[in-house]
Amino acid sequence: MIEDALDEVPIYHPLLKVKLEHVKVIHCILSHKGKILLIQRNQSMRYYPGYWSGVCGVLDDHVEMQDKVFQKIEEETGLGKKEVKIINQKKPIECKEKIYGKVWEINSFLIEVNPKNLHFDFNCQDHVWVSLEEALEYNLLPGMGEVLESLFPGKL
Repeated sequence: MIEDALDEVPIYHPLLKVKLEHVKVIHCILSHKGKILLIQRNQSMRYYPGYWSGVCGVLDDHVEMQDKVFQKIEEETGLGKKEVKIINQKKPIECKEKIYGKVWEINSFLIEVNPKNLHFDFNCQDHVWVSLEEALEYNLLPGMGEVLESLFPGKL
C-alpha cells in the first residue's frame, strides 16, 4: 500500500500543485511454507510509522504494475526476480482512509518467495512470519485486512 515510495513521492501533483486524494498502490503479500511476511514500517516514515504491512509501493511512474512488484520486492527485501513468483493478483480494492485524507486504490498480489537471501532496507523496523490469523493481531495498514481476505478467500 503506502510504503517508502510514498514517503519519497511528492504529496502534491508536480504540475497542478494540488494535493493528491486518490493514490494507486501495490500491496504484495509474501508467502513461504504457509506463513506470510509482515514488515513493520520504520518509526521515521512519514506515513503510518510503526504499522505492519507487506511490501508496498505507489504506482507513481510509468513502470508496468508487475515490473513495479518485482522492483519493490527487490528494493525492500533484496529478493530478486528468480526468488519470487506471483501466485495471484486481485482486482483493486478502494480504501477510504481518514488519517491522511486519501483514497488508496490497492492492487494486491500474493507472492511465493524463497527467503534464503532475505534482507531489509531502512524502511523496515522489524519483521515476522505469521499465519493469517496471527496477522490480524497486528496494527495493520488500512485496507490490509481486505487485501488478505481477497487473496485468501474463506480462510480468515
